[in-house]
Amino acid sequence: MEDVTLDYLMESSTFGSLFGCGLSTVDYNGDGWDDVTVAGTDGLIKLYMGGESGLILDLVLDVEAEAKAVLWVDIDNDGDLDLFAGAAGVGVYLYIRQPDGTLNEEGSIRGIPLLVDWDNRGISARDYDRDGDLDIYIASYHDEMQQIAYENMLFQNGGTGYFEETTFLAGVGDGLQHSFQGAWFDYDQNGFDDLWVINDRLIFLNALYANAGGGPFVDISESSGANISVNSMSATLFDPDNDGDWDQYVTNVENLANAFMINTAGVYYDMAESAGVASMQYGWGTCAIDVDGDRWDDMMVATYRFPNTLPYDNHLYMNDGTGLHFEDVTDDWPNEQFQLYCLGRLDLDQDRIPDIVGHGNALSPQVLMLTNEDDNNRMTIDLVGTLSNTRGVGAVIKVHADSLTQMKQMNAGEDYMTQHTYTRFFGLGDVDVVDSIEVFWPSGIRDILFDVAADTALVIVEAAGSLEPIESSCEWDLASWTVPFDPATVDMTWNGVPVTSDIVVAEAPGEWTLEASWWGGGYTWSQTVSWNPELPPSFSLDVVPGLCFGDSALVSWSMPDSALVTLDSIVLPVYTEGLPFASGSFELQIEVTNGCVLDTTFTVIEPEELSAQVGVIQPSCAGDLGSAVVVATGGTGTLTIDAGGADLSALMPGVVPFNVSDDFGCVFTDSLEIVSPDSLIG
Repeated sequence: MEDVTLDYLMESSTFGSLFGCGLSTVDYNGDGWDDVTVAGTDGLIKLYMGGESGLILDLVLDVEAEAKAVLWVDIDNDGDLDLFAGAAGVGVYLYIRQPDGTLNEEGSIRGIPLLVDWDNRGISARDYDRDGDLDIYIASYHDEMQQIAYENMLFQNGGTGYFEETTFLAGVGDGLQHSFQGAWFDYDQNGFDDLWVINDRLIFLNALYANAGGGPFVDISESSGANISVNSMSATLFDPDNDGDWDQYVTNVENLANAFMINTAGVYYDMAESAGVASMQYGWGTCAIDVDGDRWDDMMVATYRFPNTLPYDNHLYMNDGTGLHFEDVTDDWPNEQFQLYCLGRLDLDQDRIPDIVGHGNALSPQVLMLTNEDDNNRMTIDLVGTLSNTRGVGAVIKVHADSLTQMKQMNAGEDYMTQHTYTRFFGLGDVDVVDSIEVFWPSGIRDILFDVAADTALVIVEAAGSLEPIESSCEWDLASWTVPFDPATVDMTWNGVPVTSDIVVAEAPGEWTLEASWWGGGYTWSQTVSWNPELPPSFSLDVVPGLCFGDSALVSWSMPDSALVTLDSIVLPVYTEGLPFASGSFELQIEVTNGCVLDTTFTVIEPEELSAQVGVIQPSCAGDLGSAVVVATGGTGTLTIDAGGADLSALMPGVVPFNVSDDFGCVFTDSLEIVSPDSLIG
C-alpha cells in the first residue's frame, strides 16, 4: 500500500465541521474512470474527474452551508447519474444531469425538501418497493440545539425521478434520535431489502426494519439482535466469513469497543473482542476491502479523536481467512495518522485492484494505492440494469471458485456518509478460472455466468443472454442470430453497422461482432461469433438445347450418390445423360443430408420456329413473268431461301416450291403460285 496523495492532490477538508462531511468515489460522468466527489466544511462540493492524468478538478458546487453526504444515483433511469448533496441546517439539494452534461438543481420541484434546521446526514438509495427505480432514505441527527426536530425520511420515487415522502406510511422515521446512516440489505431473504439504521449515543439503539414487500416495515431490532447500544458511526455491511449472510461492523467512541455483529442463524452477536477489532479508539467510517486479494475481506477503519487534534492511528485489520479473527497491521497504512471520517473504494488506474480515498481534517484527502504485493488474481464486476435500476443498486453478486463463495452487494450510500464506486472488487488469490458468478437482481432475475477468467474486468448486463443462433438445415446457408437486446432501446452495432432489427446475419465467412452500449458508451457489452460454413456438395448440370423448333433439349447431371433428386415430386436418378426436356423452367430439388435441400433451376429455351411471309406480284398480261418476295423469320443464325434455283424476281406461271433453312440445317418448306392472266382474243 502506497500513499500517493501528492500524485492525486485534491483540496477539501472537514476541519471544523460537526462530525465530518461526505465522500463519493463513483464514476459520475460515465467515462469508465472512477471520480471523486468531496464535500467540505466550507460548503463547497468539489468534483474531481479521474483519468490517465490523475484527478482533475471538474466542477465546484456551493451549498452555502457545511456540506454533508453526497450521493450519485440515476433517479430517472436515463443512464446518467444525478447528485444528492446535503447541507447542514438547510436540507438536501438534488442536481439533475441534463442532456448537455450540465447539472441543474431541481430538488424542491422533485419532492426533496429544504427544511429549517434540518441536520441531515447519510443518504442511501434502494428500490425498496421493487418497482424498478431508486428510492431515497436520509438520516437526520437530532440535536437539542435545533429549534425544529426531524425524523429520518424515506422518499418514494414515482418512476421519473419525482418523489413523495412515505416515512410515516413505511414506519421508518426511527424517532427523534442521532441517526448517522441508513444501510439496506435483504436480512430475511424475502426478496425485499430491509433497512438498518445506526444511531449515535448509548440511549439511542440501532434499529433494523423488515420490509414485507407492501405496507409498513416491521421493527425487528430486538429479535434480530441489531438493537445494540453504541455511539454508532459506521454502518458497514459485508460477509467477512464468506458464509452467505450479512454481518455488521459499527464504530464507537474512545474507550468503548466497536461492535462486530456476526449473523448466526438470523441473530446478531457481537464478536469484536474475540475477533480483535474492538479498537477502543474514536472510530468513524469503515471500508470493507480485500487488501491482499486472498478472497477474504479485510477492514480499514478511519479514526479521529473528536474534537481535538492529537494524533491517532487509523486501523488496518487483516482477515486471517476465517472472517472471525483479524490482525491489526496498522503499520502497513502509510501516514496512518491522517484524521479521517470517510474511506471510499475506487480504482484509480484501472488495474482491477481497489484503491482508497480518505476524507478528513487535512487540507487534502489521503489517497492510498494498493500494490497487490502477493500478485493475487483480481476481478472487477460492473452491472448494467435493464429491468432493474440502471446501476443494479440492490443486486447481490456471488462469485463461486474453488469451493469458496464471495458475496457482495451493489450499494449506494453506506458506512459513514460514504458512497463507494459502483465497481465491485473480488480478490481471487491463485484462482485462474471462476467456476460461476451469480447475480440476483432487484427485478428478481438471476443471471449466471460459468467459467470466467479470473483477471477480468467484467460487465454483466441484466437478462442479457447472448446471441441466439437461428437454426438452419444446411451448413452453407447464411448464418443468422437473434440479438439479446431490444434495438429500440439499446444502441447496437453488427461489425460496425447499426442494428435496427432483432435478427443479424453473417453475410460472409469470418468473425462478426455484436456490440451494445448504454449511457452514451459509458458501458459496453460485446460478443463475437465466427461463421466458417461448409461448402455445399458439388454437382454438375448441363443443358444442351434442341437445334430446331420442336426438338427436345438434352439435359445431363451428376449428383452426390447419397442425394435424393426430385422434379415435381418425381424421383429421378442421381446421374443422367441426355434426358430430353421440352421448353420451360424446371426446379430440381436435391436433398443431401439431414433434410438439407439444394434447389437448382434450369431453363430450356426452344429455338424460334422458322416461318416465311410471301408477297406475290402476278403477271399483268399473258406471257408476262411474275415475281415474289419471301421474308423468313425464326431459326438460328443466317437464314437461306431456296426456290429450287428459280429466280424469285422472274417466275413462270405455276407452283413454285421453296425452302427456308438456318445455320443448324433446320428447314421450313412452303410454296407460292404464279397465275398468268388469259390471253386477249381479237
